[in-house]
Parts: sequence; structure tokens; C-alpha cells
Amino acid sequence: MQEPALAQLVICLAFALTIWRFTRAFPVQNVGACATVILTASILGELFAARTGFPSGPFFFTENLGYSLVRAFRLQTTPGSLALPWPVPLIWVINLLNSRGTARLILKPWRHSPSYGFWLLAIAGALATILNMLLEPFAAANHWWMWLTSKEIPSWYGAPWIHFVASAIGSIFLLAFVTPWLINKKPAKELPPDIYPFWIWLSLLLLLTLSTGIHRFWSAVVLGLVVAAFSIFMAYLNPSTSNRQKA
Repeated sequence: MQEPALAQLVICLAFALTIWRFTRAFPVQNVGACATVILTASILGELFAARTGFPSGPFFFTENLGYSLVRAFRLQTTPGSLALPWPVPLIWVINLLNSRGTARLILKPWRHSPSYGFWLLAIAGALATILNMLLEPFAAANHWWMWLTSKEIPSWYGAPWIHFVASAIGSIFLLAFVTPWLINKKPAKELPPDIYPFWIWLSLLLLLTLSTGIHRFWSAVVLGLVVAAFSIFMAYLNPSTSNRQKA
């Protein structure tokens, strides 16, 4: 097997940048706790889903993205069921933390709203799911994992739609769980949202959009371009954002 070194390099670089930027805004131990929780939950969740097919449907991982984290403990009852590539948990950390940072930037004009926390979780979960939707066709083209769902089941490039519903719910629950570690404990010194998570998230979105375009997955390309334009508008060009910043 020839490992995709470029994909691994991008994932490791994005992970390092994500952790570094969050340690600039929050204590190192808080960021470490968040990353540990997300890594652990993603490993257990992905392995459970691959072994049981719940809740997204039957699928299995290959080692085209990287060597399995549990190669030494693999069971052969289901081919590839425990071949979880080592970059997958890193993708979860990158996606969730930067989606939350992007949501904070988008919601900056409404950060004093009583329902701000709920909107933050909802939008962050939606952004993480959209990035997941753009990753899915690229991963399918490179056989990082294989779906075994019936053709009669509605799907997005092979992944059943229920997978994205489950992914959104899981993302929101994970973000809610780690939120106490990502709250500024010094309200007297309220810092503006960091722009770097947004640029990391947007760069990955555009990179995946370009990659899906190379493979001629036009629905994914349209989704990526529309979401990129909308997110830029909401983060920087939205009149309400400009007015609040001037005030």
C-alpha cells in the first residue's frame, strides 16, 4: 500500500496550526483536554460505527489514508472493520475546533444574545457537517473508506444521508461537552473571535472543493463554492457585522 503522503501532510499541518492557534486564546491544559476528548470519542465512535453499522449504515475503513490505529488488535470477522486510519481522529479535531471558531466569527454581532450559545453549537455543527460532506466524495474517490449501503437508499456520493444527520448530532454533542474548556474565564478582558480558525476552515473547504472539481463531482463543487461565498459574507461583509464593529 502506498500512503497518500500529501494528504497526511495537510492533515498534520492543519492539526498543528489548529492546536497552536487555540493555545493562543485558551490555556494549554484546556486545549489539551478538548483535543483528548475529541480524539478519544472519535476513535471509539468510528470503531463502533464500523463494527455495528449504527447509526449510519454498513461501511469499513481501508488503510489507503494511513496505517490502522488498532492493527495489532484487529478482528477478522468483518473485513477492515477495525482498520481505523490514524489521520481520521485528527480530522475530527481539525473540523470541530475550526468550525466552532468560524461560527464564533460569524456570530460576533450577536455574541450578547441570550441564545448565542445555542446558535453557536448549531452553526458549528452545520459547518462541521458541510466540511464532512465535501470530504466524503474525495474520500470515496481515494477509497479511504467504503460504504456498503444499498443503491435504493438515498445517498451523497455513496454515503447515506442519515450519516450526515448522525455526524451533525455527534458534532453538536461533542462541542457542547468541550465548551466549558473553551470559555473565556476573564470576562473583563473580552477578546474578539480569532480569525485564524475561520481561515483554516475556509482553506480546507476550498481545497476539498478543488479536489472534488478535479474528480468532476459537480454537486460537491457547487456546495463548496456557495458555502465559501456565504461564510465570507457572514464573517466579513455582513452589514450587521460592520455596524457592530464600528460601534
